[in-house]
Amino acid sequence: MPGVTLEASANGGTDTFTDATDKDWTVQQEVTPGELSEPIDVPAAGVPVEFREGDTVLLRITPSSPWYQHRLQIGTEGGGTIPPLTLEWVVDGVTVTESVSNPYWNEKELPANPNAGTYYEIRVTALAAGNAKFTFI
Repeated sequence: MPGVTLEASANGGTDTFTDATDKDWTVQQEVTPGELSEPIDVPAAGVPVEFREGDTVLLRITPSSPWYQHRLQIGTEGGGTIPPLTLEWVVDGVTVTESVSNPYWNEKELPANPNAGTYYEIRVTALAAGNAKFTFI
């Protein structure tokens, strides 16, 4: 496209573009089932993710404050239901695994301290196809 410049690209991950007005655009590529995506940054406004059965994505969440207990909210965008999901993250060297079985709304408390330095990393695997919107508060 005229005026659009590719800044970064990762096979199976995200592509980042800058346009002529200096706006940044990010496009999530399709993920091959069973393979882990490049990290998807979750802004406070949330990010929708389309899953195929067996897809695994890596969410990266940067906390807004080190003194605030953060939570990950999982819902849908535009109605519908959330597919069954499994979430995994590491706390003090131990892997925590939780299921998301409520098809309408879920909220998970994140560890008190980020598990990957200055941000949280959470692996999400879809047990069925569908979409979910991830937001952190």
